[in-house]
Amino acid sequence: MQSELNKAFTMIDTGGIEPDTSDMMLANMREQAEIAIDTADVIIFITDVKTGLVDSDNQVAHMLRKSKEACGLWWLIR
Repeated sequence: MQSELNKAFTMIDTGGIEPDTSDMMLANMREQAEIAIDTADVIIFITDVKTGLVDSDNQVAHMLRKSKEACGLWWLIR
């Protein structure tokens, strides 16, 4: 993608993270999301205001805060 300031960047949509799961597909999605988190300069964490925060949102937020102390973490509530 190209920004208005003519800077190139890559955006990755992880499709969600289930912190505690025994489902193989969800575990693979979490693993891919962790790779994206580890390589990101900025993370935008989106939660649903209608549903409210659920336990998995809090677990993911904790995981993101621990992993990205030195980079930008934005929390967007839709």
